[in-house]
Amino acid sequence: MMQYAGADARPFSIEASYNPHLLPGATRLEVVLTLTAACPDALVPLGGLGQVRLRLEPPRGCRITSVQQQSPERVELIGLGVQDSGAIDVPLGTWGSESRDYFVVAQLSPHEAGEDALAFWLQVLCIHQGAETAIDGGRVVADWTADLALAAQVDPRVAYCNAQQELAESTHDGLAAQCRGDLTLATLLLGRAVQLSAALDNAAAFRSLARVVEVLDAQEGTVRLRPEVDQYALLELDMGAPTPLHLAA
Repeated sequence: MMQYAGADARPFSIEASYNPHLLPGATRLEVVLTLTAACPDALVPLGGLGQVRLRLEPPRGCRITSVQQQSPERVELIGLGVQDSGAIDVPLGTWGSESRDYFVVAQLSPHEAGEDALAFWLQVLCIHQGAETAIDGGRVVADWTADLALAAQVDPRVAYCNAQQELAESTHDGLAAQCRGDLTLATLLLGRAVQLSAALDNAAAFRSLARVVEVLDAQEGTVRLRPEVDQYALLELDMGAPTPLHLAA
């Protein structure tokens, strides 16, 4: 975990959470960026900090494959990004005094053990006191190691984002299996979704799933499909679940 803050970082602070250690030849780096804004009181009546953008600049040969807002709601943002001389600018809207998490996936060039490389530079740009302010978030760097214990370390925030991704995929794929009549697969997938929603303490997802399946053991993911389900409950679950994202490997 790295934190970037200081006198020049106001009105934003930036925190990057990830495991920088990759096995030789690995190319995927997952990073959670936590952005925290301290909106001056004078700007609150005017709508807060305006035109906030996240700028990610990977070196040549690397690319950003996903930028996903995790909180306060889960939204894929990569399609909104604008390329600018190798960097990608992602619009983040208007901010007050708040904190938001973003899950970033970078595709890197492969390296050997003992080597390290820049994954991307990051900045936050916003309109502050009538002018554009650039807050430098520093560099996100990966290193390659033959130490399996180092490479296997899991950052808690990255793990949480991956679990939310699996919850979304299990829910959508389980509903699809149920619609086409594959009830065995639907039971397995929706059971996994129940298990994940309980582990993540996602009460809204758990309640929606419980209208479609009978929960026998939430911790084990043991469920039974309900014989009759209100179509509205199915629609609500499908629309309420976060959109599953098939990120580049």
